[in-house]
Amino acid sequence: MYAMLALPLRDTPASLAATSSEGRLRAIYEAHGESLLRFLTKRNLGDVERAKDLLQETFLRAWRHVDDLPDEPGLLRAWLFTVARHVTIDAGRASRIRPAEVGVPDLRAFASGEDPAEQVTAVYTVRAALARLSPAHREILVELFFHDRTPRELAERLGIPAGTVKSRTYYAMQALAAAVEAD
Repeated sequence: MYAMLALPLRDTPASLAATSSEGRLRAIYEAHGESLLRFLTKRNLGDVERAKDLLQETFLRAWRHVDDLPDEPGLLRAWLFTVARHVTIDAGRASRIRPAEVGVPDLRAFASGEDPAEQVTAVYTVRAALARLSPAHREILVELFFHDRTPRELAERLGIPAGTVKSRTYYAMQALAAAVEAD
C-alpha cells in the first residue's frame, strides 16, 4: 500500500472516474493518504506503526468499495475519514476483548546462580508449583520453557492458533505465580 507514493497524482473528479479501479485507488491514496495518516496517528496517541496499520485497513475498505466511492473530492474525503475513525474504534474494541500480549518470562530468572542452595530451592519450588497446575497449563509451560519451543511451533504441534498458545501461556503463568505464592 505504501508503494503508491511514487505514482502521479490524479485529483480531479473526472480523472478519478475515468481511470481503472486500481488507478483510482492510487490517486485517492496520493490525494488523501498523508492527511489520513496524520489523523490516525493523532487518534492513536502518536503511535505511527499502529496508525499505518489502520491506514492500510482504511484503504482496504476503500478498495472493496472503490466503484461505489463518491466522485466529488469533498464527499470522498469525508467518507475516508469516517471509515478511518470507524477502523480506529473497531481496533480499540478488539484490543479490549483480547487478553494483553505479555512477554514470556524466563523461568531461569528464579535462580540467581550465585548460591547453589538457592538454585536447588528455586528448582524445587517451580517443580512443585508445576505439579499443581492443570495438565493443559503444565504442557504449555514445559513445551515453551523446558523444550525451548516458540509459540508458533507449539501451535502447530498442538493444532491450535498461535494466539491461543499466547493466551494459554498468560493464564498458565498466572496460575504458576499463584502456585509459587502458595508455597
